[in-house]
Amino acid sequence: MSDQLDRISTLEELEGFAQMLFNPPPGVVVKPYTEQDRHRIANMKIEFQKGAAK
Repeated sequence: MSDQLDRISTLEELEGFAQMLFNPPPGVVVKPYTEQDRHRIANMKIEFQKGAAK
């Protein structure tokens, strides 16, 4: 999971990734994620939003 998160470079990519991970469409199988992954995604979102506000 960390490898995939390392490649995300925009808020839009992060939001799309999080949507697929936490609310996948019917029939789509996603990798299991940990609470640590969930926290990292939340922190990344905050950092992207801070960068956009500058």
